[in-house]
Amino acid sequence: MRPPRHRHWQILLLLPALGMRLALAQSEPPSSTDEPVLSLPPFVVDHDDRRTRTWRFVSLPEVDFELLTDVDSQQARDFASNYFRQEQLLNQLIPERFLWRSDQPKRHLLIADPGGSAIRDSTMNALFGNIKNSGKKTGMRLMPNIRLDDGETSMVYAYSRQQTPDALVRLTLYGRSEINFSFLTNRIRFLLARRTPALPHWFVEGLSGVYDTSEFSQDDIEIGPVLWISGSEADALRRNSNRPRQLLPLSRLFSTLTTDQSVASREAWIRQCTLFVRWAMFAEEGRYRDALWKFVDGTVTGGASDSFFRECFGFSFADGRDILSDYLATATNDDHRIAPRRLPRTPRFQVRRATPEEIWFGRLEWSRLAFICADQHFPELRDAYLKNARNTGRLAQQETTDSARIQLSLGLLEFNAKNLKTALPLLEQATARVPGSASVYYAIAACRYQAAHAALPADTKFSIDQTGEILANLDLARRQRMPMARVYTLLGNLWLNSELTPSASDLEELSEGIDLFPSVARISLSVALLHAELGQIDRALEVVYIGLQNSRSQQDIAQFYRLEETLLDQLALLSDG
Repeated sequence: MRPPRHRHWQILLLLPALGMRLALAQSEPPSSTDEPVLSLPPFVVDHDDRRTRTWRFVSLPEVDFELLTDVDSQQARDFASNYFRQEQLLNQLIPERFLWRSDQPKRHLLIADPGGSAIRDSTMNALFGNIKNSGKKTGMRLMPNIRLDDGETSMVYAYSRQQTPDALVRLTLYGRSEINFSFLTNRIRFLLARRTPALPHWFVEGLSGVYDTSEFSQDDIEIGPVLWISGSEADALRRNSNRPRQLLPLSRLFSTLTTDQSVASREAWIRQCTLFVRWAMFAEEGRYRDALWKFVDGTVTGGASDSFFRECFGFSFADGRDILSDYLATATNDDHRIAPRRLPRTPRFQVRRATPEEIWFGRLEWSRLAFICADQHFPELRDAYLKNARNTGRLAQQETTDSARIQLSLGLLEFNAKNLKTALPLLEQATARVPGSASVYYAIAACRYQAAHAALPADTKFSIDQTGEILANLDLARRQRMPMARVYTLLGNLWLNSELTPSASDLEELSEGIDLFPSVARISLSVALLHAELGQIDRALEVVYIGLQNSRSQQDIAQFYRLEETLLDQLALLSDG
C-alpha cells in the first residue's frame, strides 16, 4: 500500500458542478414580439394516452439508431430506411473517424400529432401556472422538432405532419428547414465538436461552414458557392478576381482562438476556416482531400506546424495563403457535387410493437433531458419539468416489471436534480444488475465524492479507503467507449484531495484527459499541480505550457501564468539550494 503524502502546494481547485451539461439545439427562429418568448421542449404526451396509442420500435445497430414512434408501420420503416441511407451519404462528406460516437444509440421519438395540438395543449396546461405565478410577462411556444443531449445521451423529438419520410429524415439528420418544419440544429457541428480526442477548432468551424452551404438529397450532396462577407462582396469577387481581400496567415488560422476575440475577428476567422477546408476538399477535383485528413489527424496530437503542413500538402504556410487567396474568387462562383456510385444497402430490420420497457424508458429519458434543459435555460419552469419527469418515472415503474434500465434513468434524473442521496441507491442497486454507462458511473463517483467531502473534518483529506471507492467508479466511467471530460476533472480533484499518493500510472491515466480534452483547463491544472506536489517541477511546467497552448479564456490563461510563476520560483529555490 502506498503511503500518504504531505502537501506543500496550497492551491484550490473547485469541484465542478455535478449537473450534466446539456447542449440545447436551436429551434425555430424567434418570433417578432416585444415580449420575451420561451422556446420550450415539449412533454412527450399526456399520461392518459398510455393505453390509446400503439407504440412501435425500430433498431438499426449498424448506425446506432433507435426509433420509438406511434406512426404506422410503413411510415416507421420508411423513416428508418431513409435514415440509414442518409447516414451513409453523410460519411461521404467526412470520414467516420472524425465524428462523435457514444455508447448510447441515437434515439428518436417520432410522434403522430399532425397539428401538434395534443402535445401543445397538455404541455401548456402543465406549465401555464408556473409562468403565471412567476409574475413575468412571457410568451411560450413549443419547439416542433428538437434534439437534446446531456453529453452522452442524444435524443431527437419530431412531429409527423404529412411530410414524406425522406424529407423528415433529411430534416432531423441535417437540420434543413422545409415542409413546415423548423428544426435548425447543426448536426455536423455537434458531431465534430463532441468527438474525442478533440478536433482542431479551425476544422470544426471550417467543415461546419462547408456543411452550411450544402444540400442533401437521396443520392448526392450539392455544395453551393462560398458567401464571402456578404452577397455583394461575393458578387464583386466574381466580377473581379483581382479585387483586394485580406486573409490571415495560416499560422494564425490554425492557432487557438481565444474567447475574448471581437465578433468581427471571429467571423473573419470562421470564414477563412471554411474557405480552407472547402479548398482542401474540392480544389483540383479533390486532390488535397487525403492531405487534409492527414493534417487533421496529425494536428490532433502534435499541433499545426509549417513543417507538418508542408509534409501533408507539399508547400509552406506562406504559399498556402497565396493559393487560398487565388482560390477565393473561384469559390464564390463554383459549386461541387458528391455523388457516390454506390451506397451500402439498408440492412434487414423489423418494425415491431414496442415493449413496455422500451416505451417507458424512451419517454422517461426524454422527460429527463427536457428537465435538464429547463433547469439550465428556464429556471422558473424547473419544478414543472421535474414534476413531469418524476410522474413519468412513477408510471414507468407501474407499467414495467422491476426494470433496471428504468431505475438507472430515474437515478440519473435525481442526480441531474442534485438530489444525490436519492440518486445514489437507485444507481448502485441498478448497476448491481445491469452494466451502467459512463454517465452512470460518473454520477455514482460524484455522489460518493460529495457525501465523503461533506463529512470530512476541516483540513483533512479523503482516506485511502474513500479514495479507492471513488476511484473504482471513475475507472469504470473512464473505460466506456465515449470519454467524458467531467470524469477526468473529478479524477483530478480526487487526487488533489486524497491522502493517497498517485503512482506514475495513476498520473498517466489522468493525463489521458489532456490528450482527449486539451481545451479543458482544469484537467491540465490538476495534472500540473500533482506533479508539482511530487517535486516533479519540470514535468509540471511542461503541462502548464500545454495548457497555455490550448486555453481559450483569459481566466484560464491567467491561472496557468500564475502557476508557471510559482513553479519557476520553486526551480530557482532548488537551484540556489
